[in-house]
Amino acid sequence: MLSVIRSQDKYPWLVENLRPRENGALKDALDHQFVEVRHALLRDLLRRSADRLWLSHHYSRHYPEGRHLSPQEFNRVCDFCGNETHCWRYEDSCIGLPSRDMVMCSRCGIVADEPAEKEIEIRLEPVRKLEGTSHRHRLVIHNRSNRHVQLSFFLQFHHWKQLGIEQNTAISDASIEPGGSIEKRFT
Repeated sequence: MLSVIRSQDKYPWLVENLRPRENGALKDALDHQFVEVRHALLRDLLRRSADRLWLSHHYSRHYPEGRHLSPQEFNRVCDFCGNETHCWRYEDSCIGLPSRDMVMCSRCGIVADEPAEKEIEIRLEPVRKLEGTSHRHRLVIHNRSNRHVQLSFFLQFHHWKQLGIEQNTAISDASIEPGGSIEKRFT
């Protein structure tokens, strides 16, 4: 259903742009439905990524072009270890899928899998040392766009599970004004 709506809405603009702007029962009902759809998609993503598969393992077959970006096009060090990174860009000139960048570090592996044109910036503080069976982690989400954004998200740390550290993968919701940020802490 979303693919049909998005095709009419000139994807990649979010289907939420179709909802009525004025407050009322219809807007409230549609907002509730959008949250339910986002949560269903995230539960499916959580299930699919339980064995450490990155999104790129699922979507790369839908992109006819994949290319390594030159150092002039992409020059960034790893946020976790400081080593040089390399970026593969997946592009589609046929049906208009938005381009995606997969960033790889020679030490850490895949460190980012994100849209090439970012409307949302997500920052996690690097964890240098884990102690005990619980840890509080800070997440900051910044809306780089010029529109109000409603989103749903979760955090999943595969290495924590391997170390016996429990993680809360509950889905959270946020509403962020243009240029605004939110901060969340997860255990």
